[in-house]
Amino acid sequence: MVSYGKGMKESDSFKVLDVVYLKNGGVIKGEIIEQVPNISIKIQTKDGNVFVYEMDEISKISKEKVN
Repeated sequence: MVSYGKGMKESDSFKVLDVVYLKNGGVIKGEIIEQVPNISIKIQTKDGNVFVYEMDEISKISKEKVN
């Protein structure tokens, strides 16, 4: 059993990252900061880099829990 501090829930101990899988095999993890439906996404990585990808470069987008 995992114990959390007063007022904390299990979900509070995890951060969720956006994961962008590219058709060229690349994987980018971070936070999607802008999305233009059916056009493009802009994702910022943990180290502050910002990348823009056209939707035709992307195979899928998912979310991943991290500690």
